[in-house]
Amino acid sequence: MVKLLGAIALILICVGAVGYYLGWFNFSSSSTDQKSTISVTVDKEKVKHTEEKAKEAIQSAEQKIKDEVKSLRKK
Repeated sequence: MVKLLGAIALILICVGAVGYYLGWFNFSSSSTDQKSTISVTVDKEKVKHTEEKAKEAIQSAEQKIKDEVKSLRKK
């Protein structure tokens, strides 16, 4: 159970780090004398753009593999 929770935590940290690096998330903070506020903003357009690029890359890799298999079958 502890290993499972550790794995989930590691996945969330990795997604958060990659998302921050790619600009999916922005963090901001403000404070007054009594309160501090931390905000997280998600840029849905960047997430969607990255998703589309990933789909295109997967489709391209799939086509290359299919072409390679066809060429190997001909030999």
